[in-house]
Amino acid sequence: MLLVFRKIRHALMQKNKVTTYLLFAFGEIILVMIGILLALEVNNWNEQQQKREFESRSLVEIYNSLKSDSARISQWIMPRLNNKKKGINAIGQLLEDRMNYPGDSVFMQAYYLFDERMQVSINYGPFEALKGNGLDKISSPEVRYWLIDLYESLFPRQIDFIKLNIEATEPVIQDAQRALFRPVAFKGESGNYDTYTLPKSKNILTEELFIELFRAEQRRAEELDRRTRTMMEAIQKSLAFLRGYFQEQGIEFEIKTVKEVGIRGLLQDSTSLTNR
Repeated sequence: MLLVFRKIRHALMQKNKVTTYLLFAFGEIILVMIGILLALEVNNWNEQQQKREFESRSLVEIYNSLKSDSARISQWIMPRLNNKKKGINAIGQLLEDRMNYPGDSVFMQAYYLFDERMQVSINYGPFEALKGNGLDKISSPEVRYWLIDLYESLFPRQIDFIKLNIEATEPVIQDAQRALFRPVAFKGESGNYDTYTLPKSKNILTEELFIELFRAEQRRAEELDRRTRTMMEAIQKSLAFLRGYFQEQGIEFEIKTVKEVGIRGLLQDSTSLTNR
């Protein structure tokens, strides 16, 4: 097109038709400007599409990560926490009549539940990846602030409370276990030796140190239960919030379900705190 305009302008110059020549020159400039504007518009459209795709992909990854966190807590943490609470209730019932030791088998069955340990973990990976690329890439300020509050305030605060409780109760628990229990070796059917734990005294239920151990484990279970439930409630609200946003924006998302058999693998890649 521009080549045609140049030939026409050249012919007009030779015929001294200056006015017509200027009109053609102006038209050529207009065409160039239109071409530049169209190119800029296409480039801007591509950038917006890339930004939208990044935002959608990042939010879906966070959504699926929260689904995994929810499954991990409900399938891995809560059953063990419930076992611990059952053990605490059983030990509590035994303490009501301290003079009657029920025998090693009954006592240790309750104690093993009572001594249940578990790991609380939240996967920060997808949020940290988004944060590393710039949270401003999330177009909705509401979504942006929600995620910041969830991952930089609520989750860390709950885990810090659990950690502080563990640090406060662990010395009491460790000292009491060393003072009150002894390892016993036995030979298994395979011929290998193993150990199990028994109380040093049949009067363990009357020991003040055991009462301190019981109270420390009770406080630990109560704190873990309270903080874990707070995180689960926040996760469920966040999932509902993101689903609403996806539907509003027309973002396709995949709901991942986590089978119990896959929980251990998930724990290896998570920011976690061992409750021991």
